[in-house]
Order: sequence, then C-alpha cells, then structure tokens
Amino acid sequence: MSLPPKTERSIHVRFSKRDKAEYNKLEATARAFYADFRGSNSNPGKHYLKLTQKLIPMRVACAGGKIPLGTLEEIETGENTLHEEDKVGKSLVKKKVRYSTFAIESKIDCLITELKAARENDPSSKSLVFSMFQSSLEYLQEQLPKVGFQFRTLRGDMSMSARAKALQEFQQDPPTTIFLLVRPRLRAT
Repeated sequence: MSLPPKTERSIHVRFSKRDKAEYNKLEATARAFYADFRGSNSNPGKHYLKLTQKLIPMRVACAGGKIPLGTLEEIETGENTLHEEDKVGKSLVKKKVRYSTFAIESKIDCLITELKAARENDPSSKSLVFSMFQSSLEYLQEQLPKVGFQFRTLRGDMSMSARAKALQEFQQDPPTTIFLLVRPRLRAT
C-alpha cells in the first residue's frame, strides 16, 4: 500500500466555556490531591505513578469525549469493560468502567469540522484518526454516524483476523472514509 505525502498542520483548539469549566474541575481535583500528598511529607519521587495517574483525567479531557472515572465493580460481562491479563495473556477479570456524564466536545467538534472539510475537498479521501484513549474513540464512534461518516476501528485487543478484516474494509469500501486507531500503551517489561 502506498500513501500520499504526509501533510502536517497544527490546529489550536480552544475549549468552550462548558468544557473549560469541566476541565477546571478535573484540574482542581488533581491539585487538591497533590496538595494533600505534599502535606503528608511523602516523597513525590517514590510515588510518581500515583501522582501522574491523577493527571490522566485532564489528558483524556484534552483528547475529547467522556472521562473514565474508575471502575464500578468486577463483573463477568458487560459494556465498557477493561480486560486484565496475567503473565501468559489469560484474561483474569473484567471491570465495568464508570464514565463522566458530560463529554468534552471542543476537540471532537474541531476534528469533525476538519473531516467534513476533507470530505468536501475530496470525497474519495480517507483519514486515519489516532488516540491513546479508548474512551475518546468510543465517543467519536457515537458522533461520526450523526454527521454521515462511516468508519472502521482498530484496537489492540482485536484478533489478527479482525484487524485484517477492518483494514480491508477500510481500504475497499468507498463510503468508509475514517479509520479509528487506538494507539497502544507502552508496557514495562
């Protein structure tokens, strides 16, 4: 498969008033956690992961969509589940994820505007959309059909045959113009 030359543009997205207010709440929660942590005289270097974990909701907010707020409980089946695996890859637990009732829409709205412009300029163009947050792409999956876009998705938890099928459908189905890809998280080994 050959790709056209890569074009890069920076688009500055400004939060709407509502999105900024929600982001400010997330930031205030992270700041309060950090202030409490610092007040306990704990060494931040020893708790780096715990501290950076509190920044994740703000990072997800910047990507757009609903914010994962944590797990509700361990369940056998259900929607919005996280899969934990043991060292040999065997699935151990599925946890239901609780999401915010609001969605940060500013970046998603900007992306949809850009996708519409690409479609108007060249109806045969295809777009790849990457995110490192599954929740952002799940929200985008809800929004794209509302504005007439067909898409395929590629996630790390898909089997190789499912990945190949999604790629083939994206390449060969003219109405499918968007490929949503979850950027895999780096794992420590």
